[in-house]
Amino acid sequence: MLVYFILLIVTFVAGILINKNKSKYGLLSFIAIAVVSLTIGLRYKTGIDWEHFKQCYERVVLGLNVDIEIGFKLLSLLFGKYLMLDSWTIFTIMALLFICPLYAVENKYYKNLYILVPLYLMLNLTSSLTVSRQYAAMGMMVWAIKYLLIKKDNIRYVTLGVLAGLLHSTAFLFIPIFWFIANSKIVHIRCMHVYIILFFVMTFVSQYSTEIFAYIYDKFSILGLYIGKESYTDNIHVWADQVGNEEDEVSKIGSFLTSISTLMLIYYGDKLLKDSADPFLYFMYHVSVIGNIIYPTFLSQELLKRIVWYFTIFTPFIYAPILDKYVFNKSFLAKVSLGRYLMLIWVVYIFYSYLNQGAAINFRFS
Repeated sequence: MLVYFILLIVTFVAGILINKNKSKYGLLSFIAIAVVSLTIGLRYKTGIDWEHFKQCYERVVLGLNVDIEIGFKLLSLLFGKYLMLDSWTIFTIMALLFICPLYAVENKYYKNLYILVPLYLMLNLTSSLTVSRQYAAMGMMVWAIKYLLIKKDNIRYVTLGVLAGLLHSTAFLFIPIFWFIANSKIVHIRCMHVYIILFFVMTFVSQYSTEIFAYIYDKFSILGLYIGKESYTDNIHVWADQVGNEEDEVSKIGSFLTSISTLMLIYYGDKLLKDSADPFLYFMYHVSVIGNIIYPTFLSQELLKRIVWYFTIFTPFIYAPILDKYVFNKSFLAKVSLGRYLMLIWVVYIFYSYLNQGAAINFRFS
């Protein structure tokens, strides 16, 4: 618990100092990135993927065949065979790709870093310890969006997307998807009422999602083969333990607050866009709202759930300015509203969950 808390404190303090003095952005960002990356990279037997990726790293170094993406193999060869470094380097690189894009993207929106990075960690760190490679790829896709929407550089966008795909092949799917969303009319419109209706429809559907997917897999066995749980992990017991843990975590109060947070995201995000013409914020809003609306429906489907993560990964980017503007400001006590208190309660809840539900981190040199 202490390690998780320290990461929040370091990133929060760095964000506050950057907010007050942008000239220190580079130094403070470097410190925060280094602390987070090394903390995650030096973990020992922490996370379901730890032993698997350690073995993959060592097999690549020995020249043995490994069924894994070429990007992971190349990094393993570079750090393991040629630089003769231990497997902690591959975990550190994946952690670096997980956290670094936040500071690369938020250079334009640096005032929200004190909320964005801690919120990003609270929502994603525990899962990132289980699927490090995918979260590294998702981080690179976040970085790629900067070039797509802020820099208007399609070449760099595609380049970063391809590099992400070389690390985790699911990223290839989102290169055209994100490009289409960014270049469609949706980036320039507000549709709060549509999202609210969709939210209630998908909430109803999610109550029967297990039965629905069981029926689909029964009728279309080929889908069950490729996206069913058996095809995504060699160890069905590990998968069952993961799902069991998540079902325990999603308590009634947690499920309720998650639903409320999605409604608050829809409502206050729409208010935020009302005063902005920034396509970056519009993109983050639409992608994160869609992801949060459909996520509960796919919660029991391991592969599909991980695909939806490419949408929900953007949630902190829109929630950070919302919290900064409507909750963590001097007028909070003067302008009391139910929505603000509900968002504050949600933040407290995810803070509690982050500290109490994450795996204890052991370190190599402890």
